[in-house]
Amino acid sequence: MKKVRVPNLPKKYHPALVTLHWLVALLIFTNIYLAVSSEDGPGQIGGIPVMNIHMLLGMLILLLLIARLVVRLTTKHPAQADAGNAFFNKVGAATHWLLYLLSFGMTITGLLLAGSTQRLARLFGLATTSGSIQPSLGLSLGQFHGLIWLFLLLLILLHVGAALYHQFILKDRLLSRMGYGKQ
Repeated sequence: MKKVRVPNLPKKYHPALVTLHWLVALLIFTNIYLAVSSEDGPGQIGGIPVMNIHMLLGMLILLLLIARLVVRLTTKHPAQADAGNAFFNKVGAATHWLLYLLSFGMTITGLLLAGSTQRLARLFGLATTSGSIQPSLGLSLGQFHGLIWLFLLLLILLHVGAALYHQFILKDRLLSRMGYGKQ
């Protein structure tokens, strides 16, 4: 596949986008760990219930995702990586937008779940409406949140695998685009 060089595009992503990318990634992995570790019981970290930390980090992730999307849409970024295959190029583009979609879905369903189970009320001392929210798929909100988690995890594995494939098989230095340094 012939590479097309687009003039005036940076070789790296904007430093704010790089920072937000790695910070959101770290927080997502931290929250996955907290969610999995809290399944063993109502543990605490420094006297704070693990689930409260999980919820607070989820809200922080949501805010950072909004900031990340704004920065992504308002800054110049490198041309899409070329995998040498038109189908894989389309999969790569779709994967990035699906990561946004599922990350937003994960945080929003988490907030709805925390609100519907009164956990937000206990965390912040806020009044919430009673009742449970049921998605139209016939799943409970908790099951839907878990289903999104499964798809998000698979997509993250695909994303990491593709980045490593580019870096070590194609040797196109793709990972340097999501780092700091000269544009």
